[in-house]
Amino acid sequence: MRISLWLALWVFLGGFSSVVAQDVETVASAPVFTLNGSISASMAAYNASGIPDRQTPFTWLLSGSLTPTIKSVAIPLSFVVSERERSFRQAFNIVGISPKYQWATVHAGYRSLQFSRYTLAGVQFLGGGFELAPANFKVAAMYGRLQRAVEPDSTQQYVQPAYQRMGYAAQAGYAQGPWKVMLNFLQAKDDSASLKNLRGESAIKPQQNSVVAMELGAPIVPGILTFTAEGAMSVVTTDLRSPDILPENSDVPALLRGLQPLKTSTRSTAGMRAGLNANFSKWGVRLNYERLDPGFASFGAYYFTTDVENYTIAPRLRLGTVNISGSIGLQRDNLENQKPTTTNRLIGSGNLDWVASQAFGINLSYTNYSTNQAAGQRALNDTIAIRNVTRSATVSPRLTFQEDTTRTHSITAMASYQDYTDLNAFTRQFSENSSITGTLGYTVSFVPSALTCGVALSGAQSDFSGGSNQTLGVSLNGGIALMKNTLSLNSTITFSQTNTTGLSESKATVFNENLSVSYRLTDADNLSLSGYATQVQASGQQPAFTETQATLSYSRSFNW
Repeated sequence: MRISLWLALWVFLGGFSSVVAQDVETVASAPVFTLNGSISASMAAYNASGIPDRQTPFTWLLSGSLTPTIKSVAIPLSFVVSERERSFRQAFNIVGISPKYQWATVHAGYRSLQFSRYTLAGVQFLGGGFELAPANFKVAAMYGRLQRAVEPDSTQQYVQPAYQRMGYAAQAGYAQGPWKVMLNFLQAKDDSASLKNLRGESAIKPQQNSVVAMELGAPIVPGILTFTAEGAMSVVTTDLRSPDILPENSDVPALLRGLQPLKTSTRSTAGMRAGLNANFSKWGVRLNYERLDPGFASFGAYYFTTDVENYTIAPRLRLGTVNISGSIGLQRDNLENQKPTTTNRLIGSGNLDWVASQAFGINLSYTNYSTNQAAGQRALNDTIAIRNVTRSATVSPRLTFQEDTTRTHSITAMASYQDYTDLNAFTRQFSENSSITGTLGYTVSFVPSALTCGVALSGAQSDFSGGSNQTLGVSLNGGIALMKNTLSLNSTITFSQTNTTGLSESKATVFNENLSVSYRLTDADNLSLSGYATQVQASGQQPAFTETQATLSYSRSFNW
């Protein structure tokens, strides 16, 4: 046993040393310094008459994404600076770097990382971290501020107070192709002393969360059938000021009781998902299952729809130039029978895409979404029960053909129908609706002069319980490149008219004009000016108004 361990270690170190030797050679021959990326600056002026301003009259923005490399060590840097953070006395809204060398990456500043769906899942943090991925192994960790403290402000009703939240996460495992074994952990805690202006009993409670998760992946039949899964247990304390409790009085599993102090507001929940993916040359199918307990939470993810169980089957088929795909899903809530009613949903969709030739193709799609409520803790009242079906269908043909070598013509069309059917006899007269929309567009491109122009027609009809709505529109667009493609001009003019009849009568006419001019100063520098104007003439309760905005932008790319 000891000999085999030493042999495995020798093989690993031998392979690792050869990689290091190669890296040293690479570093020795690499340039001392290179720089790639871009920066941009823009400022915009806005004006409105007839309605309150919907934007700030003057804004500016400076942003950049740069990657300096020093002897093969890449240091990605990104930043955003604007006028919007002046009140916080903060020069940089977002700035962060992620130096990378071979299989090692270090993160600092404002960053976001994706460890797993149920732990650290893209939440932006201010702090530091690292990722090490030698061969097919991975070890990663981070620590930082997940949420900034926001003091309550009675003069700003839209401001939601929040405690400062600090957290850390770690990941370790192995992944190669379909094989995967990964352990993930996250813990985050609010700083109850980070808010100074709370008065009385606040509705904002300091919280703490710990999540443990495992990801698995394995080929059942190599190259054909693959299995994936992830399971997680989450412990959440919704009020850190609540009294302590004894472990035996808690519903937290024994293995998780040491993660954080147990309070009367501490609860444990679980989440899991699993999938089977079969892939053949002309067809395949994917089976998915996911369950999230009521109240499941991870402070490393922005949002979860909880108290749901989903079953999904998604087949796909290729027949020559025809690709067919679809999915059928079943969803239910009230997993622990805590709600008055249980909601069941059936979600189906299908898509067909036919590429008949280089000139012609067509796409067909259909969706069906039905909802049905059943009794939960209480008997269901038929007068308020939700039973409905939403259906939609879309047809999109396209035609492209070339006239000699100077002109290319393109014709696109789209027709879509959608309806909402209420199966509750007591509410259908107030809720049922349907709509049909259509567009037809034509574009011609003149190759020698780099001139493109087109026209599009659109129409829509919506019917609902209180009346109907009709919209007709037309748009003209054109663009041209001049001065050996260093100067580009593009313009769009749109006219639409909307009539509403029924319980409320109104009519609105809308003109939109857009113009943009772009000038390439050098291969790396670009200057652009764009502007739009909107004029609305309306009757009834809708106001007539005018809006204008002009934006001046400069960008520079680096490839030194």
